Amino acid sequence: MNKRFNRILFTLILFIFSNSLLKSTVFAEKIDSFNSNIEINKDGTVTIEEKIKYDFENSQKHGLVRNLDFKTKNEDGKTYITQISIVSITDDVGHEYNYSKSKIGDYIELKIGDADKLITGKKTYVIKYNISGALRYFTDHDEFYWNLLGFDWNVPILKFSSSITLPTNTIDSELKYLCYEGYVGSTSQTCSINNTNGKINVTSSKLLNPSENITVAISFPKNIVAVLEPKEDKPSIFLRAFQVLLGLGASVWYVFFPVKYLYDSIKESNNLKRNQRIVSAWFEPPKYDDGVFFSPAETGFIVDNKIDHRELTATIIHLAQRGFLKIKENENKHYSFIRLKDVESSELRNFEKGIMEALFRDGIDISSLDQAQIDKLEIQLSNLKKLNKIIKIPYFTEIQNQLDRVNQGDRIEVTDKELKRSKTLFSKIAKFNKTVEEEVVNREMYNSKPTNDIARNITFIGLGLTTMNLPLVLVSIIFGKKNIKRTEKGIEKYSEAISLFNFLKSQDEQVNFQSKNQMFFEKLLPYAAAFGVEKIWAERFKDITLVKPDWYEGDNYTSSGFVAPLTHSIGGSMKSAYSSGMSSTRSSSGFSSGFSGGSSGGGGGGGGGGSW
Repeated sequence: MNKRFNRILFTLILFIFSNSLLKSTVFAEKIDSFNSNIEINKDGTVTIEEKIKYDFENSQKHGLVRNLDFKTKNEDGKTYITQISIVSITDDVGHEYNYSKSKIGDYIELKIGDADKLITGKKTYVIKYNISGALRYFTDHDEFYWNLLGFDWNVPILKFSSSITLPTNTIDSELKYLCYEGYVGSTSQTCSINNTNGKINVTSSKLLNPSENITVAISFPKNIVAVLEPKEDKPSIFLRAFQVLLGLGASVWYVFFPVKYLYDSIKESNNLKRNQRIVSAWFEPPKYDDGVFFSPAETGFIVDNKIDHRELTATIIHLAQRGFLKIKENENKHYSFIRLKDVESSELRNFEKGIMEALFRDGIDISSLDQAQIDKLEIQLSNLKKLNKIIKIPYFTEIQNQLDRVNQGDRIEVTDKELKRSKTLFSKIAKFNKTVEEEVVNREMYNSKPTNDIARNITFIGLGLTTMNLPLVLVSIIFGKKNIKRTEKGIEKYSEAISLFNFLKSQDEQVNFQSKNQMFFEKLLPYAAAFGVEKIWAERFKDITLVKPDWYEGDNYTSSGFVAPLTHSIGGSMKSAYSSGMSSTRSSSGFSSGFSGGSSGGGGGGGGGGSW
């Protein structure tokens, strides 16, 4: 009895001691509340007003330090600069503070207060500033992907909230939004985000410790705001050279470049038309030189140079036909997917493994973080691991789970509803189009990656609009898609894919002689789904009674009429995830989207602060 009592007493004392130690060291000062009001303006600028209620407690300090991050690296490692101009810094009743402004590394440091005065207790700071270059522009939407706090606050923040307002012509139903909360790289979405009366409101779920951040991602339609790209950070020698050559560059940019781009586009288009060999009845997908058939996704890609939810749906059906999974329909016309083989099967190609992972493997993998992020997490834990075994502090437990890799194991069955709720589905399928493209490009179907050519064309449109180079804008819009450079072999396989596409969608009775058996129907069904003509293909088999195959479980496979609800349901499960995570994974300046593998710290902005 005495031993048990002693153990309980020892644990209680340790808890009280450690709690007071944490408060005395970490929580000597704190921010009672941090509220920001953000306006996204029609001219592409962003206005931010931060109201920070800082409690210096008994410390004698001069004032507040607020660091604003004005440099961001894109996917290619290039650094871009956002222009930040300070509007005002006041207290809560509008009295102005003295402050100094300086650039230190990647930050603009705002040192608020007086060097010859000391203050204690609670003070309120209202910081208002404008930002140019904060928005990201994608092919099908624009995006505000922003770190609302930053990771470099050295005090805890008890409450955080933010309100983001878009221009008045924004339709609420066309908005998409989410938020990430936690340490660098965290994909936790425990923060609250909602749309109330046209404002996107973000609220923290808990006390935010030093080095914890909240990141918001808001997607809205194009043409709501002007295109105002961030400026690339280049050494001053390049700027001087640019000024010297400005006159010559203007003539090249406004005259020679549009003409050259038009010439290249027409030349490539004519080369494709001259060398393609399209026939009326072609019954097989293209083959590589080693005899391997193009998958449905590769066949769809080589036709239109893009990947969307149709290729995803086609790949799932193709995997089912090959015995990797089974598609099961329930009485409510919903579908589930049953795994029959291992996700890491050697029979799978890289992009097929990605789809199997997206379906059956949910969880966060620490391998998605770079070494610097992992090192930072480990440093934060190093002195608290032993204590955390006794007292489970939730936010440190979360980091430990990340370092130990959170993975629930590969599931045997998953429903379409579960897929729509998956927090990691975006990032799992985000690599799908990249790996399909790499497969086709590595097989020498293209002279360069089509996505690079498309991104270049989008950049030309954006630059043309920004510099009022209307000839370049028109050429890029009308002819840009024709400037995809295929190899001779790529043109040959493109011809075969187009011939198959024409056959699948044709209603000509002369080619219907092939459409007489179920084997032929099933063989080309995934390719029809990849082309988006599965309903037309199924129509040919409406008079044939089909035998239910092994890869499908349900009561609706008695005729070809099952195709439409099947592809609609599977496509619906993937479309919303794909449109957010895949349709535009890179902005015109090379930045990633907050809806495709986003995380805390993934956006622009950030910074931190404390006292001085």
